[in-house]
Order: sequence, then C-alpha cells, then structure tokens
Amino acid sequence: MVKISVVTPSFNQGDYISDSIESVISQDYSNLEHIIIDNESTDKTLEVLNYYKNNYDHIRYISEPDNGQSEALNKGFKISNGDWILWLNADDLLKDGAINKFLNYINSNPDSDVLYGHVNLVNKKLELIRTIYHIDFDYNLTLFRIHLPPSSGTFFRSAILKKNLLNDQFHYMMDTEWYMRCGKEYNIKLIDHILTDFRVTDDNKTGEQIKSGVLNDQQRLEIAYSYKNYLYPSFNLDNQNYRIKILKKAYIIKYYFLKSKYLKKYLSQKYFN
Repeated sequence: MVKISVVTPSFNQGDYISDSIESVISQDYSNLEHIIIDNESTDKTLEVLNYYKNNYDHIRYISEPDNGQSEALNKGFKISNGDWILWLNADDLLKDGAINKFLNYINSNPDSDVLYGHVNLVNKKLELIRTIYHIDFDYNLTLFRIHLPPSSGTFFRSAILKKNLLNDQFHYMMDTEWYMRCGKEYNIKLIDHILTDFRVTDDNKTGEQIKSGVLNDQQRLEIAYSYKNYLYPSFNLDNQNYRIKILKKAYIIKYYFLKSKYLKKYLSQKYFN
C-alpha cells in the first residue's frame, strides 16, 4: 500500500488551515501522514494544530523559525516517510477523491515521477472564481514560462524530491526553478481531473501576485542568470546589462516559440473557460 506524506508550510494561517487539514482527512485514505511546518505563527494556528495533533495520529507539526516557504517545505520533505510527497499549502484544499484519482493513475502509469492536476481558484469563502485547466507537461513550455504545473496539490516521488530539494533562495518562484532544474530528467504527468482548490486571498502570495500582475523582477533575472546556458552560454553575466539583455531576448523567444510551435496545439477554447 502506497504511503503518502502531505507536507504543508504554515505561517499565520489560522483562519484557513483547518480547511486544508480536513480536506486531507476526508480523503479516507489510511496510509498517510500530514506534516505541518510552522514558522512560529502568532495567530490561532498553533491552537488549531494542537487540536488536530491530539486527535489524529497521522498529523504532526513543527513550529520553529524559518527563512520562508521553501525552507519550511524542505524541512518537511526531509523528515517525511512516504513513498510519495504531496505539497499542500495551508490555505489550499484537496478535492474529494483526489488521492484515489492519484492512486488510480499511478497504478496504470507506474513510471510516473511527478503528477499534477487541474486547479479551482476559490475565494476566502471557497466560492469558485474559475478553473485553471492545465496541459501536458512540456519542458520547453516551462523553460520559457509559457506553462507551469501547479505547486500546491502536486505529488512527487519522495526519493526524487529529497534528492532535489527546493532552492530556498527563491520565495515566489521556487517551483519554477525546480521544474527548470529537474523537469528534463523526470517523468512529469497530468492527471486529467481537478485535484485542488487554490484559495486566493488578499494576504497570501497568490493574491499579491494577482494584484500586482507581475512577479518580482529581481527573481526573474536570477532565473535568467541561473539558466543562461540554455539561452546564451557565451555571455558574461557578471555584467548587469547582459543579464537584462538575456531577459529581453527570452521574452522574444517565448513569443515566437508559442506562436510558431504551440499555439494551435495547446491554446484550445477549453483553457480559456
């Protein structure tokens, strides 16, 4: 029987984290553990976590300082005991039957390494905003940030994630960096079902990104710098002007790449509903 480790980073999510925990409990799957890594929350989070820890044997938590979500997740990944690790943020929820859909998929596709599904964006009250339908993983689409699998709600083989931890220098784009670093090496597959409710609030990072419309520019440059060998290996990126030039050219390549090769294949009406 496959053991699943759910790993949840937490900081001051007392209003939402019980929804996340309950969504795991409701999966009605016995061979799992739920590990919450908390950054010394000052709201009611610890009260909630103590309740669940005292009433459910599969739940444990650590509350100690960390340097952000990536470090917290890595802590959880390292101490997990499952065959598979499910990344689930503290304000997100698994859909009913999500784990069974995952198990059915790996039974038919045992060579899979990373599995993700479609995502519902919901508001604070869990009312549907819209559904994001993902497409099959393509490393080239990820390289140019045309398509990225979700982070929360994704299943990873434990051995792979422990070997390739998140880069904790990234606080917004750690999943992007991970897929760019590891996406070519592993078998990443789409489960054609909605697996997760992804909550959008004013106080989580998703809400901040949607309101601002952009990710942190400096971290975009860091990704261009880290992966410059894919684009312009002869450039000396110690020079800031070269780094900016790479970023600009990457956007141009992204446009023509999408227009020429992938427009008809992927941009069907389904993905705009």
